Amino acid sequence: MNKNKELYANISAIVGESVDIHKADAFHDILTIEMDHNYYWDKYWTNNEEKDIVKQLYNSHIMTFRHNWESAIIQRLRAGGLVKELNKNFESVLKNTNNKKVYVYSTHDTVIAAFLNAMNIYNDQLPPFGATLFFELHNNKVRNSNDPDHYFVRVFYHNETVVTPGIPHSIQLNNCQKLTDCPINQYIDSTKHLLYEDFDKECNENYL
Repeated sequence: MNKNKELYANISAIVGESVDIHKADAFHDILTIEMDHNYYWDKYWTNNEEKDIVKQLYNSHIMTFRHNWESAIIQRLRAGGLVKELNKNFESVLKNTNNKKVYVYSTHDTVIAAFLNAMNIYNDQLPPFGATLFFELHNNKVRNSNDPDHYFVRVFYHNETVVTPGIPHSIQLNNCQKLTDCPINQYIDSTKHLLYEDFDKECNENYL
């Protein structure tokens, strides 16, 4: 905050409200979206000056994302519900209780960042618009077999930071011996610390 004191003061004077590191991420998003649509604050900055400000705000945005999700309790409360949902879907396949092939969930970049942190696969970069995580359950032995030993999980991430844009890249699962093909039982075990039984109860115990 001390390093960016002058930057925050400059923006605060222009936008008419106090800007600190906690609001810098929002203004980074706003200015980036506007610049992507060729809208600039010409009354206050040149285009190059505004681009430079956006670059400086990016560092603040990254910092808030790191600190917002680094708490083990926050990771559990923010990501545990989605982890539980994914595990339930995987286990229903193993139990042969459903025949659905794809589940799709829509959310915000903050939830993706929290989830990546909780799964210990965060790349220290802001999830871009359209960022997508793919969790795939594979059977490597016998078709239609429900033996857990035949199943493994692969995770892919689609974002704008890869060398080949538009193509999801596989992720090593750090909580599963850095494997890209994580046996389902190991995968489930690696996520147990993120599961909660009663969200309201656990949240109240930690924060109220």
